[in-house]
Amino acid sequence: MSLSTSPTPSAAEVSPSRRHPDSIPASGVELLQRTREVAAILAPQSATGDRERILPHAAFDLVRQHGLGAARIETARGGVGASVVELAQASIILAEADSNVAQALLPHWVSLERLLLMGTPEQRSKVEREVLAGVLYGNGTTEKGTLRPLDVETRLLPEGEHYRLKGRKFYSTGTLMADQTVILARDQHDELVYVLLPVGRAGVELLDDWQGMGQRVTASGTTVLDNVQVFQDDVIGLKSWFENRHYTGAFSQLIHCTIEVGIARAALADAVRWAHGGARPVKESGVDSVLQDPYVIRLAGDLATAVYAAESATLRAAAQVDAAAVLQADPAADTALLEELLVQASIAVSQAKIISTDAALKVSTHFYEVGGASGALVKHGFDRHWRNARTHTLHDPVAYKYKAVGDFVLNGIAPPVGFVY
Repeated sequence: MSLSTSPTPSAAEVSPSRRHPDSIPASGVELLQRTREVAAILAPQSATGDRERILPHAAFDLVRQHGLGAARIETARGGVGASVVELAQASIILAEADSNVAQALLPHWVSLERLLLMGTPEQRSKVEREVLAGVLYGNGTTEKGTLRPLDVETRLLPEGEHYRLKGRKFYSTGTLMADQTVILARDQHDELVYVLLPVGRAGVELLDDWQGMGQRVTASGTTVLDNVQVFQDDVIGLKSWFENRHYTGAFSQLIHCTIEVGIARAALADAVRWAHGGARPVKESGVDSVLQDPYVIRLAGDLATAVYAAESATLRAAAQVDAAAVLQADPAADTALLEELLVQASIAVSQAKIISTDAALKVSTHFYEVGGASGALVKHGFDRHWRNARTHTLHDPVAYKYKAVGDFVLNGIAPPVGFVY
């Protein structure tokens, strides 16, 4: 399936969302309340969506309707003013309900954070207006066939007063359901830039060609960019941001942690339900219910502890990212203190990524030991937890997170500067 698009007539036009929010949550507390309401609708449909490969367009409309996309816009600007911790909690709630939806929303959270940090005041104001009106972002960063992720061949070249964008992106997570996409490209000087594009602009084609074994409906397929017109105020230069440390690398990895925590929580919840309503004890156990089997009881304690550790590490890391984000937003911030907080946040998130990866894989794998081969029946959809965990945890190899943590602890070497630490 492909989605052909229509032209956007004006650079000044505010890109319309597919649904305007009924209202914006008034606080982080209300954000979490509304997130739980959305999650309660998504959770019963998660297994069916995975099995029948139903893209979460309706879920994105629920997110728009409830005003969740404005979580990180300041209250004074009309947004929720949620902290990073509150956003992390919201993402965990969504990921437990449906990890596909949570991952499809990750580009929105990360793109918004970066646009508000890296854009000009005029660009930030435009982004805020659009997000408050319900706009959600997808992304297009990685390309197939290149040696490394930042070997970007997509080109943004000047044409008169405007630009033309040409290239092909893969892993365009969330873009099929989004209103705009943020494209990583190289300009005429071979410098990396972000390009903001409405998905309906002429020359943009979105392909539903993601065929992952897990996270099946994140819409992480191809974006084709065929001489797309780009306006000057929709381009953000990134050169200095690749050379100087900023919190959005840790922020992006933190959101990945929340997805893994959500998967682990969902698998644990299904394990408990299965123990109460479907699993049978093995004949050697001598008990009438798996709820009385000491090995199952021990397993439940082990899995619950893994989930607790992952969630605790993730929320603790979120607090450190929050502190770094607040300080980086202050033009008068002490540079030495900022560097210290940024490094601390990066290390904390790397540790959380290790722990959350282990938890998601552990719980989704050992879930089946609650009892009975009938747990492997396709109709239950339990296998999606492991498929989702295994697919998502491949996103950033934890071996390099161990290296970053170990190098810092042993040698005092800070993590690499960039967009993933």
